[in-house]
Amino acid sequence: MKRLFLLGPFGNSYNAKLDIINSTVVSKSTESDGAVCDFRGGITLTGCQIAVPEGGRVDGARIVDANGKAAKEVTIVVADYDRADVNRDGAVDSADIVAVIKAMK
Repeated sequence: MKRLFLLGPFGNSYNAKLDIINSTVVSKSTESDGAVCDFRGGITLTGCQIAVPEGGRVDGARIVDANGKAAKEVTIVVADYDRADVNRDGAVDSADIVAVIKAMK
């Protein structure tokens, strides 16, 4: 497992965006701005969720703890999902069947 410090461009002069998709990520920092910060374009979690800190959330350009303070340790894990939701869109429907058929071609 690689450990990363996820930091957007220095000086906040860019609108860097962080998309984490179906992934496990661990980031630790001793800096006051936190382990995942400065992504002024936003942070999107798809198919994954924040496990550490408990109650952590995305707050604009960074990940914060339950109290809204910059999280110095962040662990993002693949979210549990219904295995019938093949395309992971949050619904079990005919689109899942289509995804299976396309994968078989």
